[in-house]
Amino acid sequence: PPEPPPNPATPAGSARGLSCFESMSSFLTPRKVKARRELEMHSVLVLQRVSRGMLARARTRLLLRENLLYELVNRQEERHAKRIEYYVNMFLINRERNAAYHRKAQAIQAGYRGRRGRTAARARKDARDQSLAAERARIEEARAEEERRRREAEAALLARKREEEAQRAAQSGREDVIDEPPRLQLRPGMTAAEVNELVERSTRRSARSHVEKRREQELATRTMQTARGYLKKTSPKARGPFGSTHVRYFYFEADRLCWRKSGEDEDDGEKTKAIELDNVESVEVIEPLEKFEFVIKLRDMAKPYKMRANNQDEMLMWVQALKTLLAIKEARRHAGSSSRN
Repeated sequence: PPEPPPNPATPAGSARGLSCFESMSSFLTPRKVKARRELEMHSVLVLQRVSRGMLARARTRLLLRENLLYELVNRQEERHAKRIEYYVNMFLINRERNAAYHRKAQAIQAGYRGRRGRTAARARKDARDQSLAAERARIEEARAEEERRRREAEAALLARKREEEAQRAAQSGREDVIDEPPRLQLRPGMTAAEVNELVERSTRRSARSHVEKRREQELATRTMQTARGYLKKTSPKARGPFGSTHVRYFYFEADRLCWRKSGEDEDDGEKTKAIELDNVESVEVIEPLEKFEFVIKLRDMAKPYKMRANNQDEMLMWVQALKTLLAIKEARRHAGSSSRN
């Protein structure tokens, strides 16, 4: 074996002496034993390096697993926090239902989601819908009752005026037998064309009788005073296939069909729109009759005005009133042309 380097602390020639235990053991150790020891030492060093790498990789895997676990826990807590925040906001918005939302939040926090909760929620929703529908029906019924009372009062006033006129005419000896527009009753299964023909025939007969007795102004005045109320109007200028429908209050004023947003007061300065009766070409009931719709065709417009009443009596009342006024104008023109001839 090679000689070890000389130790500067020891004097020269004492490297192979017996004064140092290490040098003695190294000198006496065989070569194979030294090689085996070096190999074992090298193996130990390699094992140490490998074990350190394995420990580092294991520590890295543990750190990754720990981070992933923390991330999953944070996501779950975030979802849970969002859910709790949602129900807290709903609780603050709907104070009148705080007990129900509190029970619901508690049930969701406890992990309970079942058929019973959905059934109860559906029952509450159905109850709210039924109450709203009942309230709307009550409002519509009250409005219809008010309109019916108003019409009955106007009809009673008109009948009283007619009786007074008849009495005055009987006292003065004037003949007062005039064909009034009858109250129309539709038969089941009638079409729109048949209804239009029936109304046209009755209004023309009444207008001709009044014009012959020179009392057409009385009929026009009574018609304008009686026909008034709310209708759903679809303007011909509206774009699209369905147009825009609005509820407006309609009434007659000086040979015009006027409408406004409300019928509270006709002199309060609210914007009023109107159709000149001289510009009206025809008034017709359209199919289906169950929708209570009729159209007003004008001479200077390609598309007509579409009106929708609340019931059949209102539709017939408006159609009969418009056709009566148009028939009066036509009878006047016919009487004027025949007198000139």
